[in-house]
Amino acid sequence: MSTVEETASGQYLARLGILTTVCLWALQFPLVHRLAENWDPYSITALRYPLAVVILFAAQAVFFRGPLPPTPLAFHRKALLGASMALFGVLFTVGLAIGDPVSTAILSAVAPVTASLVAWLVRGDKPNRGVIIALFLVVPGALLATVDFAGKTPRDAQDALGAFLVFLAGVSWSWYSLKAQDWLAGLPQIALTARSVLWCCPFVVLTFLVAHGLGVTYWDYETAPVQDLQIFLIVTLGPMVVGVMLWNLSVSRLGLTVTALHLNLIPVITMLIAYTQGSVPDLRQVIGMALVIAGVTIGQLSGRARR
Repeated sequence: MSTVEETASGQYLARLGILTTVCLWALQFPLVHRLAENWDPYSITALRYPLAVVILFAAQAVFFRGPLPPTPLAFHRKALLGASMALFGVLFTVGLAIGDPVSTAILSAVAPVTASLVAWLVRGDKPNRGVIIALFLVVPGALLATVDFAGKTPRDAQDALGAFLVFLAGVSWSWYSLKAQDWLAGLPQIALTARSVLWCCPFVVLTFLVAHGLGVTYWDYETAPVQDLQIFLIVTLGPMVVGVMLWNLSVSRLGLTVTALHLNLIPVITMLIAYTQGSVPDLRQVIGMALVIAGVTIGQLSGRARR
């Protein structure tokens, strides 16, 4: 197979991988929100990451028939990668726990614009004009979808806060995605993911201990239904293990901005899942989602046309 064919094949696999990731990540929005009825988000995060580490290192040992050599990376960089992933995990889980699943999913669709702006700040990659154009649709669309300006109940404010936390989580995730590929270049993606999650564990455990000390954790092991265990395993094996590994693979082959473009599909899939569960999105959310997806798509197409 020629180099060109190998490159094209790799890109097709990367696109298939990111589409799989999108489906797996879309499941998180309603499932984590459901799980948070009996489990606090700090406990969910502190349990998911160590379990994911065990699964990832076991898979690495199977695929590579033994442990890989130590990663030659300075301690402070390992800490930064772990902290950024932990910050994403905590903010994302808290946001899903307290916010409306559809609204938080819609706000996650701004990821391509966020990724472009983060790449500009981190690498100096100046965003194209399309990103600026996208902001004029993305910002009002995100506000419309996540903030009920006529709402005056605590539930409305809580939904808006949850969506905002998911946005902040996306900023942290974009930074991690760039730096993981820069600092761990050449490492197999399953090994890159395993090490990132491993370095993240101390931070999520520390966050749990602080939250527990403040009295904001809650769980009920005795009365929690068996379905909670099933959901917990699904959101760990699917989005965390398979999803993050395929995400890193796609970023390494397609770049952060192109990979993030596929996240536009998350609110659509989440909305369909919510509909099957009897939750009908309101017109405000539908219009907001349309504006966000249109803005991001126009911005990306404009950038590709210029290239």
